[in-house]
Amino acid sequence: MTYNDAETFVTLIRLAVCLVCGFGGAVWASRKGRGPVLWFFVCFFLPLIGFLIVACLSSKRVPPSALLTPQYDKEKWAALIASDPEVAAAADRLKPYDEQYLAELASTLLGVSVKMNPNAIADGIVEKAKAYTQLTADAAKLEALGHAIDSIFRTARGLVAQLNDGTALAEDGTDLRQFRSLAEYRRFHKDSETWQEIMEVDEKLRFFARASPYLEKLS
Repeated sequence: MTYNDAETFVTLIRLAVCLVCGFGGAVWASRKGRGPVLWFFVCFFLPLIGFLIVACLSSKRVPPSALLTPQYDKEKWAALIASDPEVAAAADRLKPYDEQYLAELASTLLGVSVKMNPNAIADGIVEKAKAYTQLTADAAKLEALGHAIDSIFRTARGLVAQLNDGTALAEDGTDLRQFRSLAEYRRFHKDSETWQEIMEVDEKLRFFARASPYLEKLS
């Protein structure tokens, strides 16, 4: 097999992987009530980042039961807030978050016949809301990092990434070092070996996490 044949074969394999990721992301997004065409292209061009974002997306699909009956009686909820300062205080704590978290508090308190501690219930809901907010922020951060990096390779001296601006970022012991290009990295280390492109999600994520302080300075 010639060099050109090998390069063509690798290109076809990468195209096939991107197509599979694109269709997979489109189906997954569609099941969450999102536009499949948009997420096909996101997952096609950014397979790792696309899947992470789709995983974090909340579902827009409304269950049939929600269409038949409301989640909670809003009149009873307004009356409860007006008559119970503790409930009103718990509801105020959820105002910075999406409506779904307030609805969870309301449906929980209205759905029980015994007195419950509204602040204790709100504690759990606030933690859930914070966790989801952090997850969304992490996904956005990974998306930004993914846009900055074109490819990551494994070399004899560790991982080296080619950035979209043409420069390279390489592992250098416990630190990272910038090169003007991959060619400069090869010349510096007198490296003529064949590199393996990193495709494993976990290994990419580890490199992203390590490189994030540097990449944030570029953005």
